[in-house]
Amino acid sequence: MPDQVSARKHFSRRNAVTALGVMSTWVVASGATCISRTRPSDLYAPPIVFESEPSLDELIGQLNNSLNIQSIESNTLKVSSPDISFRLNGSMVWQRQMNFYFEARPPGGNVLPTAIAAGSTDEKFWAKLSYPREQLVYARYAEFESLMGPRPLLPVSPIWIREAMGIIEFDPQHKHTGLQRRPNGWVEIESHIPSPRGGYIRKVVVDPKLATIHQTTLTEASTRRMIASADMSKHTYFGEVGVALPMEVHVKLLGRETLSFTVEISNYLFNQTTAESDARYEMPDSTGIDTVDLTRVLANGQFTPASTPKYTPERTATLPGHYSVR
Repeated sequence: MPDQVSARKHFSRRNAVTALGVMSTWVVASGATCISRTRPSDLYAPPIVFESEPSLDELIGQLNNSLNIQSIESNTLKVSSPDISFRLNGSMVWQRQMNFYFEARPPGGNVLPTAIAAGSTDEKFWAKLSYPREQLVYARYAEFESLMGPRPLLPVSPIWIREAMGIIEFDPQHKHTGLQRRPNGWVEIESHIPSPRGGYIRKVVVDPKLATIHQTTLTEASTRRMIASADMSKHTYFGEVGVALPMEVHVKLLGRETLSFTVEISNYLFNQTTAESDARYEMPDSTGIDTVDLTRVLANGQFTPASTPKYTPERTATLPGHYSVR
C-alpha cells in the first residue's frame, strides 16, 4: 500500500468532498423492477393511513414499517449537484445492516469508464475515484464515529444517507418527543440519538395522514450545529413492504463547505439480493493506487479511538442501529 503521508500529499480535498457526497447516495436509493414509477400516480400514491390525528406512538409504529426493507437495489439512479457539470447515472445494492455497493458513470452508457465506485461492510466504507487519477479513500466506521472534533470533509457517517432517502426507524430505547405541528399540518418528531461524539438530535417532518416523511435534519447535540438535512418529495407507496418512499431527494451535508446534491430514482426492487453481491462490498486491491485513510487525514495523525456503544443481540435482531450505534 502506498505510504499514507504521500497519499495525503496528493489527496485533493475538493475531489473528496464531491466524491464522498455522491458516494453517500448509494446507501439507500433503491432498486430495479419492471414497473416504471418515475412519477407517483393514483395507482402508487400513498394511501391515507390515519383519518384522525395519530398519537406519537401510533405514527412511530407506522413509520417503523421501514424495518420490512431488508435490502434494496437500483440501476436507475440520477445524481446531480452544483459541483458536478453533468448528471451521473448510477446503480447500487444495499443490504442490512451495512453492506452496500454503488457505482456511477457519466452520460454515455458503458462506453465511458466508471467515475466512482464505492462500498461498505460492517467494518469500513470506501470510494474509488477514476478522475482525474485513480484514488482510493476509506475509513473504518468505529474510528470515524469515534473521531472527536470537526469532520469538515464528511460531517456525518454515510449510513445516515439511507435516512435521507426515507428509510428511517425509531429505536424504542431512544427518547422521542412530538408531535409538534407545522403551519401546513405536517408534524415534527424529535429524537435524541446516542453517539461517542456526544449524541445527535434528529428531527423528522411527517404528513400525519399519509405517514410520509418530507424532511429530516441532523444536529450535533453538543454544539447545536446542523450537519445534514434532506428534503423529500414525489412519494410512491410500495404495498409489498408497507412503506411510502420519496422518488426525489435534495440533500445537504454541512461540513467546512456545504455539499448539495439531488438523487432521483425511477424503480425499486426490495428484499431480493443474492450472495453474488457479497464480493462487491469489499474494498478493492489498493496496489498502485493513491490510498487515503480519511480518519487519519481528519485527525491530522492524532487519532485516539473512543469506546463505541453497541446494541444487544436482542435489539440488533429487531431494530438496526443508527449512525455508530449498531
